[in-house]
Parts: sequence; C-alpha cells; structure tokens
Amino acid sequence: MAKKIRLSNPHPGIMGATIPLPKEMKKIVDGLNGQVMDRGECLSLIEKEAQNYQNGKVELNEKYGMITFRFGEGLTHH
Repeated sequence: MAKKIRLSNPHPGIMGATIPLPKEMKKIVDGLNGQVMDRGECLSLIEKEAQNYQNGKVELNEKYGMITFRFGEGLTHH
C-alpha cells in the first residue's frame, strides 16, 4: 500500500525565503496545500515543474517531514 502524506505549508513565505520557489512551482505547491495523497504522486507533480529550473530535483526528507527542491549550483529550498 502506498504511503499517504498530508501536505501543508508551515511557512507561507510572508517574510520571503532565502531561496524562493520559482512562481510556477509556487502555484503548484500552493495548490497542494492541505491535500492528502500518495507521496510518490505528490513528488511527481512537483518534479515535472522542478525540472524546468536548472535541472531541479525534488526529494522527500522523511526525517524532518518536508520536501526539498535542489537546483543550480547547490541551491536548496526546504
């Protein structure tokens, strides 16, 4: 059985992130806020857009319960 996760945004970016998400990725992530879905399905949805940004990669960090977006010269958004 696939593991389901609840998606939430604990920091909606009111103060701004050190490395902000690209606008199109932010739209996708904001649309997933509050949903419960299979973690593979979630990562797949975000990964499709992430690849448009300097060959970006999306990963689930289970230890901290967050998704990371890595791109460019080692830049990371958690």
